[in-house]
Amino acid sequence: MKYIFLLLTLLPISVAAQQLVQTYYDSAQTQILEQYSIVDGDSTKIQGQYIQFSQSGDTLITGFFNSGVKNGIFRNYYPNGELQRVTAYANGLRQGETLVYFETGVLLQKGYFEDDTLVSELSSYYPSGKIQSTTEFKKGQPEGIVKKYYPSGTLKQEIYYANGKPNGPEKTYYETGTLRSDINYVNGMIDGHIRTFYENGNPETEATNLRGEKSGSYKTFYTNGQLKYQGTYVKGALSGLVYTYYDDGSLEQELNYVEGYRVGKSTIFYPNGIRKQELTFGNAEKNRTEVDYSTEGKRLSEKAYKDDFKSGKWKYYNADEQVILEEPYAFGKKQGTELTFANDGIKTRETTYKNDRKHGEERLYHKNGELSELISYEFDRRHGPYLKYDDKGRILEKGSYHRNQKHGEWEIYNKKGEVITTTSYKYGKINSK
Repeated sequence: MKYIFLLLTLLPISVAAQQLVQTYYDSAQTQILEQYSIVDGDSTKIQGQYIQFSQSGDTLITGFFNSGVKNGIFRNYYPNGELQRVTAYANGLRQGETLVYFETGVLLQKGYFEDDTLVSELSSYYPSGKIQSTTEFKKGQPEGIVKKYYPSGTLKQEIYYANGKPNGPEKTYYETGTLRSDINYVNGMIDGHIRTFYENGNPETEATNLRGEKSGSYKTFYTNGQLKYQGTYVKGALSGLVYTYYDDGSLEQELNYVEGYRVGKSTIFYPNGIRKQELTFGNAEKNRTEVDYSTEGKRLSEKAYKDDFKSGKWKYYNADEQVILEEPYAFGKKQGTELTFANDGIKTRETTYKNDRKHGEERLYHKNGELSELISYEFDRRHGPYLKYDDKGRILEKGSYHRNQKHGEWEIYNKKGEVITTTSYKYGKINSK
């Protein structure tokens, strides 16, 4: 709706010194917005019938005023002409029944007011006309039982209110009628039992809250009734041993908590009972070590964190539990020498890192352990001397790089160690001069 022009047309009416007032949407005064009467030329003293129109001329609101105050029945309409709302007023305050309708004409809501405050039962309905919810009100606040229903008419939820807050049990149901949850409230906070259920009737969660905080035993279950999770809360934080299980009842995790943080040793298992991961925790879980294992119980890797950053030497193992990769970390970044090994334990690569980038020498090795290549790096780019050897330690190639490009004299050697070709490069291109 466009913003209205505040234009008043005053038409004199002989009865009780009333004047007819019309306001308009437009400055040409062709589209009436409102029509009502005022007394003694006072625009605050609307008297008698009041009508508001849409820009297309349809009636949107009708009602009655007495000395500028709403009195009697007010009706609101949808643009299609269907009744939207019926509200009773007395001395400017809602009094008695108020009805709200869908655009189809079906009742949407029914409530009762006393001096502009909701009292008694407020009912809401689905477009089908079936009840959706009922709420008891007292002095404008929910008081007593609140019920919600599925479109089928089956009870969905019931909860008790006192002083405008949930107090007492709240129960929810599946559409089949099976209990879904049973939770107790005191003054708007969960206080007491918490129980949830699967549609087959088996328990899903069993817990207790004390004045809004989790307290005591906490359990969850699989749909088949098998225990899934078991722990204990103290003042809202996990404390003590926590166990989780696979759906066949075998142990999945054994964790230790203090004040909501894992501390000390924790173990995770494969479904076959073999250890999957061993962890140790400290410093509110910011410091930790992880050891991973295969389904056969073989060690796969070792990792460590300090203040939540990767730290120390990270090691990875082959099926024979021999180290195949060793990564150095400090403050979350690779710092120092990274080592790579073949399955037989022979070192194949040795790379120096600084702040996660190759910086310094990288050495590659033949299968017999002899040096294969020596490459110089500066912040991930080849920069500096380069040497290449055969598996007997004889030099094959010698040169240097400048920012990933061959630069300077490059020499190729025969098996006798004699230079057979020399090529001059300038920033990656052969220098013919």
